[in-house]
Amino acid sequence: MITINIRTLFQGDVGVADPYIKQAQETGESITVVREDGAMLIPNSEMKERCTGRGGPFKNKYGPGHYFLYYFKWKPDVTQAVMI
Repeated sequence: MITINIRTLFQGDVGVADPYIKQAQETGESITVVREDGAMLIPNSEMKERCTGRGGPFKNKYGPGHYFLYYFKWKPDVTQAVMI
């Protein structure tokens, strides 16, 4: 399972970078998106139908090239305890 930690939402959606989407498609794994107020599972079999849009290309800050963001409606499945 691929786990991604995020901090912000964009109009109620979470953005997942395309390298994670490609990795999930190649391996058949699901993606878990974790945020301070919960976690959401995106099963591999539902990625295309749950995707609400795509944005980019964005310049990669940490390496060469560009990437796209795929957006999914934020619907947490599991509430996470916030550690302060």
